[in-house]
Amino acid sequence: IKAPSDKELEKLYNISKQAFSMPETRSITVAVIDDKALESTIAISEEQIRSIYESDIESYKMPETRILEQSVVKDADTAFQIYESVQEGASLKEATAAVTGDEKAYLAPQPFQEEGLIDEIAKEIFSAEETGQTFEPLQSPLGWHVITLDSIKEPYTKSLDSVKAEI
Repeated sequence: IKAPSDKELEKLYNISKQAFSMPETRSITVAVIDDKALESTIAISEEQIRSIYESDIESYKMPETRILEQSVVKDADTAFQIYESVQEGASLKEATAAVTGDEKAYLAPQPFQEEGLIDEIAKEIFSAEETGQTFEPLQSPLGWHVITLDSIKEPYTKSLDSVKAEI
């Protein structure tokens, strides 16, 4: 029998490639950790908890938060009508309902941190020092906002007692 040439072998290989392939396989190991079972085997002292808390104190610092209620509408005219109604004594919710015919554009008070607001709005809201004020309409990609600053929650650090279970 004549020995096949490399060219003949390559042709035969390409025709029957599937016969030479191995299926892909993977080997994995899964670990299931039962935290309740671990709790009974690990003893963490108050001193260790305090040490962890103090070494990671930055993660327990909470930034200033502002509680805002707002109305978001599509156009400037509607926003200015709502703003003027609030300046005349109506609540933001009442003004929104009166001007738009419903309350869908009104958003009840919610907490916001500076990073959670669009820059143009954050700059205005977080430079204010007086609560209870309603800002002139501000435009964003979402529309026109009429915002009332309800309250300011100063920055604070979570206490050790409040995060002890987490640690």
